[in-house]
Amino acid sequence: MVHVEPVSAYPPATSRTLEQWLAVVSALFLNRVRRWVPRPGTSLSVRGPGNLRSGLWTAGGILLLVNVFLVIGALTSGRVLSMVFVDLGMVLLLASVLVVPSATLGRSRPILRRQAHEDPRLAATLEQERLSWTPDGRTPVFGPL
Repeated sequence: MVHVEPVSAYPPATSRTLEQWLAVVSALFLNRVRRWVPRPGTSLSVRGPGNLRSGLWTAGGILLLVNVFLVIGALTSGRVLSMVFVDLGMVLLLASVLVVPSATLGRSRPILRRQAHEDPRLAATLEQERLSWTPDGRTPVFGPL
């Protein structure tokens, strides 16, 4: 018996691999958003939850609103497993976008104050920066302390 490999009736569309296409698309998106990403050393003001408790409340409120619609959809369609996966993704997204940054911001200011109190060089540098700092439209008050 002779073994014959099946041959596709259609030739391959391109010789590029999926990884090459993803690299090209990633490079295009990176070039597009590069001007939005702040350069190292720049300080920006943050408009969001400033401590862990407010971050948890914000994320919980958004998750509750999303779950109301997810539960209604899951009960009418019977697809509970898909609701669980979407809910898990929302929890991870909200934790990475709201909870972790708010916890970091909530602890950063007291830690900086404590370090400035313990290190006179850091305190002198912050004082010198405060005296030479001019407010702009985004940050009307001096930020670090």
